[in-house]
Parts: sequence; structure tokens; C-alpha cells
Amino acid sequence: MPVNPKRPGSRLPLSFVALLIAFLFIVIYTVVFMYAKPGHDGGHYRFFPDNTKPSGTDDGVVMGTSDVAEQDAGHGGTYIYLVVGKDEISGLADVIMLIFFDTENLKINIVQIPRDTYFNCTGRTYKKINGAVSALGGIDRFAAELEAALGIKIDHTVEFTLSALGELVDLIGGVTVNIPHKMEYSDPDQNLYIYLEPGEHLLDGDKAKQFVRYRSGYARGDIDRIDAQKIFMAAFIEKMITVSILKLPSIISLMLDEIKTDMSFTECLSSARKALSVKLSDVVMLTMPGSDIKTEAGTWYYIINRRAAIKVVNSYLCSGDAMVCSEQFDAARRFTNESYPDFEAIYYDSEYNIEEYRADEVNEKGITIPMTDQKPTNNSERG
Repeated sequence: MPVNPKRPGSRLPLSFVALLIAFLFIVIYTVVFMYAKPGHDGGHYRFFPDNTKPSGTDDGVVMGTSDVAEQDAGHGGTYIYLVVGKDEISGLADVIMLIFFDTENLKINIVQIPRDTYFNCTGRTYKKINGAVSALGGIDRFAAELEAALGIKIDHTVEFTLSALGELVDLIGGVTVNIPHKMEYSDPDQNLYIYLEPGEHLLDGDKAKQFVRYRSGYARGDIDRIDAQKIFMAAFIEKMITVSILKLPSIISLMLDEIKTDMSFTECLSSARKALSVKLSDVVMLTMPGSDIKTEAGTWYYIINRRAAIKVVNSYLCSGDAMVCSEQFDAARRFTNESYPDFEAIYYDSEYNIEEYRADEVNEKGITIPMTDQKPTNNSERG
């Protein structure tokens, strides 16, 4: 039974992905609004993050007719953000994505990398990309490895935990979700217990976390769960915009506790201001192309397709003439292993398509996600 498209009057589930979009680009912007003071002439607010106080200012706030100060801390133009959402217990990354933000043309591309992606970046036997952050010693080293493998420059990193999701859902009063079928799963080793009845429900933080972690009933496991995240991404921005300003101090406090980034306040402020002008029709989401495969040892991996991935990098993560050539992409062959012919077959296959989703279309029509008819067991939830 597929996950139904969004129905009028209903809300789709919260997901890890939205934490970045709403928190990073919207909530930080709101900090300025809350702590700035209005001009006597009714003008807009200006804020000086570096606490510089030009003449005619009051506590770092300029009274006048301009919007938030134009303070572009970076190189201007385009930026790539690496976003990682980690499970608090296992330390593994449940969410890995690259966000390309064109601040001049006001376009955002979101490329999701499946957590089971084969990524041979250390001498350890565990080769899934969701363990790379911990294995390499932190998100900065992981970013460096991804830069080398993909041939891109990552400008900033953002890291958050699953607990932030549940707390946020509770803060905004819950989220209404149309659950397509009964979701039931138990894994004491991960302290993971999922039980959700079908139908439309207002989920609190705990049940929202159950929903976004569930995948055993999806026909393609984590790939379908990623598509569920796309569905949520398109709806979450609308939800956050309607949140009462009285709740914003609590949301900001949560953000400061649960999200780590290498961006300065000035850089966050500049990104936030520009992102608020992006239309949903200019937000594109896609999954890095590839296929999953099970090894003889019983381990599932997702193998990226080389040719399609190069197209994704050049079409969605690069701008202008800064294209990545075939020789630059994955020169060290992190995404495959020549000792496994099945890996190589997927990696070098020439028949992979790129499927993109525009946020406005997803918000209107949803994404059909196939379900299995098998009763979920612990073995069906791939690690």
C-alpha cells in the first residue's frame, strides 16, 4: 500500500531533513527579529552580529528602512552544506545530505546520500557511509573525504541528533500524519520500538521519531524512507512558518543545544535572509543514483552509479563552468570495490536515471512509496 499524496487539510510527517532547512535558514533569522528593535519611523530592523555600533545605533541595532544587514561572510554566489543527522545511541548517521544553495538565483538543491552507501575510507571492516563520521574522527574529516571523492568544495557542515526532532515536534504542538498501514517493529539492541496504527493521527515527539525511523515495511527499505523524508521536507517549511512567535525562544534554545555547525552567526544570518526568499518551486530534492545489493555475508550495501553520480554532481552541486570531470570523480574508488563484481556492475552501469522532485510538486501530490506484504521482523530492518 503506497504512502498517499498529501491531502487538503493534512500534514505529512516530520523528518530529520527538515531540521536543517527550517532551523538553519529560518529560526536563526528569527533571532534577529526577536532581539532587534524597531525604528521610530516604523522601518525595518537592522542588526550587527559583530557587535559593531556605527553612529546612530542603539545596542547594535540600526534604526531605519533597511532589512537585515547585507553581511555575506563567505565568497558569495553558491555554497554547499554537508548535513549529518546522527542517532544518539549508535553514533551512526541516519541522514547524510549535501545542500547546494545559489544565493544569487535563489535556488536550493538537496542531494541525499543513502546511509547504507558503500564508502571505503578507512581500514575498518565496516564500510557503510553512516559510520564514516565516527570512524574518521569527526564531521570535518568526513567532509574532506567526501570533497575528494565527489570532486566538490564543501563550504560548511551541520550536525544534529534525533532527539532534536522529538523535542521540536512537541514544541510546535505535534504533527498530523496520515499513516498508510500499521507500523510495528522492535529492536531492543537499538532501544527502538515502533508501534503506529493506520489512519490520520496527531503525533507527539516520540511517535514522530518512530515514524521517521520506520523502514521495515517499505519495499526498498532505506531508499523509500528517504523518499518519505522528501515528502516531509516540502511540508515542514509551511508548518514552521505558522508557529507562534511565543514558541520561538524555546525553539532557538533547542537549536543551540542540539545542532553543531562551523558557521559564524554572520554567515548563518546571511544564508537565512536569502533562503527566506526561495520559492518551493526552486527547491529540488533527489537521491544519489545507485542500487542496493546484498553480499554473500548477508550485508546490505547501496552502490552509487558512477556515471549518474557525476551528472548529479555537475547538475545539482556545481555552478557555471566549475564542472567535475570523470578523472576527478572518485579517483580513489571509495564508492566501489573491485573485489566484488556485483559492486562493479552497479558502479559502472550506464543505464541509471536521475529522478528529481520539486518541493512544490511533492507538497501538492506527494510521492508514492511501495510497501511490502511481508510481516516485518528484526531481520528486515537492515543495519
